[in-house]
Amino acid sequence: MNIILIGMPASGKSTVGVVLAKVLGMDFIDTDLLLQKAYGKKLPAIIEDLGHDGFLRAEGKVCRELDAEGTVIATGGSAVYSSDAMEHLRASGCVVYLQADIGELKERLRDFRNRGVVLRDGQTIDSLMEERRQLYERYADITVSETGLSLEETVNTIAEKISERNTRAGGNVIHLFGPSGAGTSTLGRFIAARLDAFFMDTDDYFWQPTDPPFTAKRAAPERLALIRKDICAHGNVVLSGSLTGWGDELIPLFTLA
Repeated sequence: MNIILIGMPASGKSTVGVVLAKVLGMDFIDTDLLLQKAYGKKLPAIIEDLGHDGFLRAEGKVCRELDAEGTVIATGGSAVYSSDAMEHLRASGCVVYLQADIGELKERLRDFRNRGVVLRDGQTIDSLMEERRQLYERYADITVSETGLSLEETVNTIAEKISERNTRAGGNVIHLFGPSGAGTSTLGRFIAARLDAFFMDTDDYFWQPTDPPFTAKRAAPERLALIRKDICAHGNVVLSGSLTGWGDELIPLFTLA
């Protein structure tokens, strides 16, 4: 499954995308960079050469021909003008609309023409945002408002919303738990293989090589968050882990089947 980020220029799609991909262990692609590589020029020069409509066709072609799996894809702000490209991207994963405040966008886009923003003659950022907002909302599977959120909070919010969506869409998280030596890991791997699901041993998240032997770890919030994020990229997951001081904290986080 891919995660496709859409939104206005300067909404942070590339920045969020890089961090999200790192956190989830996914690849990262920026379609603006693919377009620049294809033409050997920066976006403003491509817009100048091709014109408004020509640029949109070129951008749509790049997105339409993109073949990726397990990748966070940051799209250009105008990618939503190509319905064929958006349907292609949407079929490969989850589309996330990064919703930014118009005031913040204006602050970041003071010199918007040099940023490679596609505008028709006489068009303002306000009218452009209103025009595109309807398209972003049309294609979005998930909308995340960035207002008041740090980069880390934005990434965590995306991960949590995708995890919730996977469960609603029919994805299942099976959590096997029991005392040490009960064979939860062995059984978990067997079940995962039979169900074509992704296997995760939660002990790996709570026990580090430097930990003293036989020391029970409490569920540190950052380690629980890491499990949530790793689940995001997979619709069906089998978790295993013994109840050694953290199972009571972990169980409520997941849908058990």
